[in-house]
Amino acid sequence: MILKGKPLIIVSHPRSGSHFLINSIRQNANNLFGVQKPFFALDSLMVPGDKTLGENFIKWFNEITSLNKTPVIEVKCLTEDLEQFVNKMPKNRLDVQIVEYILREGIFINLIRDPRECLLSWYKLSKSGGAMAFSSSKLRLANLKYEDFYKLTNLHKLTYRDFNEYDTSTVKYCAYHHYSWLQNVSKKNGHLVYYKDLNEDFLKTINTIFIFLKENFNYSKWPENYVRPPNAYQSRYYRKIGKFIRRFERVIYSKITRKILRFFFRIEIDNLRKIIESAFLSSQLALIDRDYKPNQKTNDVILEHYNQAYKKYSNDLQTKFR
Repeated sequence: MILKGKPLIIVSHPRSGSHFLINSIRQNANNLFGVQKPFFALDSLMVPGDKTLGENFIKWFNEITSLNKTPVIEVKCLTEDLEQFVNKMPKNRLDVQIVEYILREGIFINLIRDPRECLLSWYKLSKSGGAMAFSSSKLRLANLKYEDFYKLTNLHKLTYRDFNEYDTSTVKYCAYHHYSWLQNVSKKNGHLVYYKDLNEDFLKTINTIFIFLKENFNYSKWPENYVRPPNAYQSRYYRKIGKFIRRFERVIYSKITRKILRFFFRIEIDNLRKIIESAFLSSQLALIDRDYKPNQKTNDVILEHYNQAYKKYSNDLQTKFR
């Protein structure tokens, strides 16, 4: 296997906004960073299956690096999942070699979201059949109440790793995920991003992210201004525009149309094109209980359980979430 270069690794707990962060980087510097479409999550490489996924990944990885771009890869599992996969599985396996390379050569950004927000989003998507909830989760979890969801055992646990205490509830898993990756990324001199900062103060936060990227990747030209990608709900609108544009691409992306849109409507068609591409890569929307919000008591209990677990694993308090 031939892989070269240092990929950019975005690590986060499920439903923490990794698509938002990846799109923010890709949309503003698509000439420097490349993503596999749909987004490639390293977790899926470690779920039992054939060699096709690994072979396609290597093909994409080498194509991106041949264009002098940096591959961007998503990781949602634990750092222990990656390490144990490499240690337990035969070294000649393609997927093992890929994971080992990424652990060794990757440049890491750790994205952390308030546990009350990411668990609620995870609950809704799990009931819709997504978010790594195995074995017909749409049927198994259809009648599940949120008050019971955070007590469930870890829905994201990979098959080969031993069952640990932090797998006994989704809240504990979230706390351990935050603690474990924070320690790991700190050792690798990675970068920490909080979803709230990226969402509420986008320009300031994305600027600090690109300062980190400039320190780790040697490109001569970087973006001077940053554009926020559409969220999951806005993406539905832009996807409709994108499907319409596909029918008339030669006309809409012609030089004449570009000049007309720029002069009369102040629309840069290339920027619109990047936003539309981000819309097609945005995160999956939940289909069930979309408007549901838990009461304050439930949120208080979740935060209390999270803080207790985080303190147990880290011997320290998590002061970011109040």
